[in-house]
Amino acid sequence: MMANKALIGALLLLPMLLLGGGCVTETPGGFTSKPSPEEALERRVGLARQYIGEGDWENAKRNLQLAADIDPNNAEVYEAFGLVYQSTGEYELADMSFLRALRADPKLSRVRNNYAAFLFSMGRYEEAEQQFEL
Repeated sequence: MMANKALIGALLLLPMLLLGGGCVTETPGGFTSKPSPEEALERRVGLARQYIGEGDWENAKRNLQLAADIDPNNAEVYEAFGLVYQSTGEYELADMSFLRALRADPKLSRVRNNYAAFLFSMGRYEEAEQQFEL
């Protein structure tokens, strides 16, 4: 009789265990949301500038390319490309990058200043002076 009660109790619990085992609780994590394009662009340019400061040109270029993929007309991206190319001796690419940055935002004085410094370092003094004056 006692064995029958235990068996009946177990049989009654079995469906509850089976039904309860199918429940899953999900909580959203902090890493599931995707950053906005503006945030992603800022992060990429920030990382690139950090790599530039460390002299890690390949990682700087990689992050700048990812930033350019987000916004192909961003002056800060092409200014940073100019700095990288200047540092790696790719002077024609540096010149083109600085000019592209100035076309994207002619009023961004930091770009104009860095371009003038680049021109000065290349011995292009008259062009450098014009950029500094602007």
